[in-house]
Amino acid sequence: MAHKVNIIMYHYVRNLCQSRYPGIKGLSVSRFRQHLKALTNLGEIIVGSDIVAASKGKIDLPDRAFWLTFDDGYSDHYENVFPLLDEFGVSGTFFPPTKCLSDRFLLDVNAIHFILACTKNPTSLVDRLSKILTEYASENDLKSFDTYWTENAHPNRFDTAEIIFVKRMLQVALPPTIRRPIIDRLFLEFVSVDQAAFAEELYMTSDQIRTMQRCGMEFGSHTDLHPWLDTMPAERQRSEIETSLKFFASIDVCMADWTMCYPYGASTENTQEIAKALGAVLGVTTKVGAADLEKDDLMSLPRWDANDVENLILKMEKF
Repeated sequence: MAHKVNIIMYHYVRNLCQSRYPGIKGLSVSRFRQHLKALTNLGEIIVGSDIVAASKGKIDLPDRAFWLTFDDGYSDHYENVFPLLDEFGVSGTFFPPTKCLSDRFLLDVNAIHFILACTKNPTSLVDRLSKILTEYASENDLKSFDTYWTENAHPNRFDTAEIIFVKRMLQVALPPTIRRPIIDRLFLEFVSVDQAAFAEELYMTSDQIRTMQRCGMEFGSHTDLHPWLDTMPAERQRSEIETSLKFFASIDVCMADWTMCYPYGASTENTQEIAKALGAVLGVTTKVGAADLEKDDLMSLPRWDANDVENLILKMEKF
């Protein structure tokens, strides 16, 4: 029996060149179509419930199994992804943080994405953030800018040190009391759009989610506010997950044998135990690689980033 599955993580899927925000890091609709064509030719696209069934010995996975996952609840997923999945006769699993659905609230993670997308020079944004921090330094217990830089400016395979620095500072490094006010200031300065109107356009609606589930799409928890769960006490982690589940229940979305998608890929053993206690049977992370159901913890499965897919396809086509 096959026991490996390639789980792929997608975020923004849109016509980038025609977008008002062409600087956003995402996948074009045409590239996503190419992914679907290649993946369906190479193997079979499955969903989370198939992995659950396979883990219980109820079904066998195909030799080349692909599970497509979509984080953050964007309207892109209804307008661009859903029609293509339907066209190819396959399904995916979607992980919307529920605060953006229930209250049309612009999440920190997305506000930061668009601040960066509207910044031509990340160094200038770092300089602007440095100046703002001096305003808060006298009334807040802040570290020196050099200390923050040393701790947080570590480039990864997709982002420069400057971009990672801005993300980490605004996501988790700064005290919560000043983090959102600073995000709001930078959003107004660089994006210059009303946040409520922006959120209304950015995220899916409850009706769209219900439609997608009726057509075979699956949904899982990505928490309520998309926080770094590994920085939070257990009761707050539980509240984040429970709130998301209650929202899905309120809109009649079935969450039997549901999947937990940890925001930023961050979790602890405690996080995973809380999710399991609330009914999760799978958990997906941002660790990179193919998932091996015989070796990997089902509550901590790795995923490929959407940018890895072309190389994954080329590698598979050779064998």
